[in-house]
Amino acid sequence: MFVDPQAGAMSQEDARACVIAGFDYLLGVPVAGGRFDWKLFPDPAASLVLLDHVRQCAHAGKTNHAPPLRNNRGITSLPSLSCIRAGIAAALKD
Repeated sequence: MFVDPQAGAMSQEDARACVIAGFDYLLGVPVAGGRFDWKLFPDPAASLVLLDHVRQCAHAGKTNHAPPLRNNRGITSLPSLSCIRAGIAAALKD
């Protein structure tokens, strides 16, 4: 990951948000116009909630892929988007 030389002028909170957005980008979060701009990514707190639900669905083995791809512990690398969506919807109701 390359860091902007002006990053020293960033606050610690902005630097943290930039790094988390960078990881989101590396994980495949789409970017507008094909250009990475960390300021356009969701707040790190939202990103971490999303990743937590992705992890929960992966560990539960919930997938729509046929045949279901799971390791010997039942974890899938292709968690179901409907599972992720349902988990986030339930969390928002709380």
